[in-house]
Amino acid sequence: MTLGGVVHWFCFVAVVMTKEPQQFFTREPSDVAATQGGKVILPCKVENKGGVLQWTRDGFGLGQNRSLPGFPRMAMVGRDSARNWDLEISPVQLEDEAVYQCQVLATGTMPPIRSDTARLIVTIPSGPPGIASGPSVTMTEGVEANVSCQAEGGKPAAQLEWRVGGINIKNIQTKTEKIPGSLTFRTVSNLNLVPSKADDGFSVSCFILSTEESSTAMLNVMYKPDVKIGRVGDKKIIQEGDSVVFNCESSSKPSEVLYTWTVQDEEMVQAGAQENLVIDTITRQHHNAVVKCQVQNSVGTGQAEERLSVYYQPRILTNPSSLSTNEGETVRLECEADGHPTPAISWHKLNSTEITGIGPLFSLTLTRSTAGSYFCSAHSAMFPTSVVSSTARVTISRGPTITSAQVT
Repeated sequence: MTLGGVVHWFCFVAVVMTKEPQQFFTREPSDVAATQGGKVILPCKVENKGGVLQWTRDGFGLGQNRSLPGFPRMAMVGRDSARNWDLEISPVQLEDEAVYQCQVLATGTMPPIRSDTARLIVTIPSGPPGIASGPSVTMTEGVEANVSCQAEGGKPAAQLEWRVGGINIKNIQTKTEKIPGSLTFRTVSNLNLVPSKADDGFSVSCFILSTEESSTAMLNVMYKPDVKIGRVGDKKIIQEGDSVVFNCESSSKPSEVLYTWTVQDEEMVQAGAQENLVIDTITRQHHNAVVKCQVQNSVGTGQAEERLSVYYQPRILTNPSSLSTNEGETVRLECEADGHPTPAISWHKLNSTEITGIGPLFSLTLTRSTAGSYFCSAHSAMFPTSVVSSTARVTISRGPTITSAQVT
């Protein structure tokens, strides 16, 4: 190796051996959100720090003293005072929202270094949500109504959700707006409901999704009367001549109601407790009649009805008629009876114990043995006795008698 080469190699080694280590970051700040009144720490850790370190806020230096005397809520902290230069802010205020950066100035042999920038977002918890109508929401069955909830003072705006009867309701229309003269927001959410009677007493809750802080109201649903009609007493069947008391039960809100009773669409006017209707004497004309109870409140009218089934004893409507015809002719007798249940009709010959026919029509061939007096009877299993028609005589017509003067 030549002398020039030796000198060059020596100078290169001397430069390498005397070069200082460079300062660099091992931890840098990043974007972060902090709650107003809380505490936030922006990290900054430097190895081989040689220059003076400072934090900047929106490009303006905060100072080089770790205690940052010009900013009483700020300080540079860390266990290792040579390496850790974290920026602590406590309590965080809205004015602290800015872009921060940790910087180390240059030395004679070290260039300056700058960390990544970090945006501090200061959040403000929203005030509690409140349902506008208060703890009770009055609605009418079948009529769409609106329940409004509001939360204000939050940054960012509070996200409101609804819960009805313990079930979360999604896709509710919500509106947010900035409060004039403030950096905070107001959130208004509207829930539209078409309530039914079954919803009465349900709870409706509006809550902030992030905190579950809520406001609850009870649904007070007004509904028309729900009506049931019945009869007082334990008698299951109605017979002609009975006295029957009908009872009208209703559930409604409000409970102040007016009763109207009709029988076959004829209004029954009566005094006393209107929830009861008394028919002193049931007749056969009441069979298949419709007894109706209408109950009305301020919301609407409900009604219930009962079609009566009245059991009544048979009666003869058409008695058989007497007749006379030629021997050998067919004779037809008719008997019509009414009753409920429908009575059975049987035919009898006077002074005979045998039943000669069944049904409303009775036919016979007229002979000397069949001629006589007949009647019908009507019988129902609901009643112990039968009713009997009048008697019809069936006779053989006599032929004409020819008389002539005797010739002498």
